[in-house]
Amino acid sequence: MGKKKEVKIAYITLGGKARSFYDSETGVQLVPGKVFKIDESKVQSKGKLAGALRGGHVERTDAEAYDLYSEGEGKIVQQSKEEGEDDITMTKAQLVDYAKELGSDLTKNKLKGMSVFQLQELINELESEDNEDED
Repeated sequence: MGKKKEVKIAYITLGGKARSFYDSETGVQLVPGKVFKIDESKVQSKGKLAGALRGGHVERTDAEAYDLYSEGEGKIVQQSKEEGEDDITMTKAQLVDYAKELGSDLTKNKLKGMSVFQLQELINELESEDNEDED
């Protein structure tokens, strides 16, 4: 009897350089906030998906992010604060709410359609505007 080959799993999500991604060869379709579970061998091939990973259009994530996505919680995001302060852990939904609290004029639907990277950039801008107003 031969040994059963163990299938390694990879978890991927949309990178900061893309608004969406589709690869017909692997069947991967990504939109902001989605976490996709795929056979590692398909990620390491020489196709479109491998190129998107190298180019930053798709990025690796982990099983925890996949579980949160599957449960409807979205991707966990580490948002670093200034030195001496602890990192804040937020889901994508919490980032959307936080951007609205900071005064974003974008609708919640537009914010939900942004990538995590774009949301973080927007929040950084809004926080720096808020700090300038205090000065």
